[in-house]
Amino acid sequence: MGVLALAVDPQTYPPAASDQGAVVILSAGSDKSIRRWAITADLSSASEIDPSNLILAHETSVYNLSFDDDTDLWTASADGTAKCLSRERNWMADTALEHGDYVRAVAIDEVGGWVISAGRDEHVKVWDKGSGELRFVLEGHFEEITGLVVVGPPIGRERWGVSVGIDATIRRWRLETQELGKAVKKAEDDRNGVEKDEGEKEVVGGKENPFAIDEDEQRELDELMNDSE
Repeated sequence: MGVLALAVDPQTYPPAASDQGAVVILSAGSDKSIRRWAITADLSSASEIDPSNLILAHETSVYNLSFDDDTDLWTASADGTAKCLSRERNWMADTALEHGDYVRAVAIDEVGGWVISAGRDEHVKVWDKGSGELRFVLEGHFEEITGLVVVGPPIGRERWGVSVGIDATIRRWRLETQELGKAVKKAEDDRNGVEKDEGEKEVVGGKENPFAIDEDEQRELDELMNDSE
């Protein structure tokens, strides 16, 4: 059936110097299975590894595969979950995140300790990698999200989660805890129809509050009040 995702096993790349070394590729798709393939370093041959022992961690289609720094495998599926498959446990799931609705993408931020998932529900969800706790739900897309990637330096600040969607937009999200909190708060304000424009004037229901005044207007009002006295 349809192949929807590929990933290179980081333990096999780069391959051994000998031509006998092989790179292992994992594939996943509509038949819910994850398969492994060995490709020789000189590209002369390729074969499936143990086709009688497929990795079956999901109930239906698998859309995305991503390895973390521990070389465990993270998966995203139409069954509504993102899972961590443990290499030491022969690719058994030891973490399952209930994202809800189709999960189209999963990405790992090792610096922040986040797992990020996204999919058909239009939300980017940020999970604590260690505990599996859902920490932040980021809103912005207005159609299905189809891809995620984490970019930025391996240490320090300025790490971003970047998402793409059927709404024809590319969006980015700062991954520091404080910045994620700000993004959630802004989405809440937008839903409630309250926001601030560049001059920090209050906006209600999409219109500037007619009773809100800036510093210059306040000064003029004070002067008028003083003159009247």
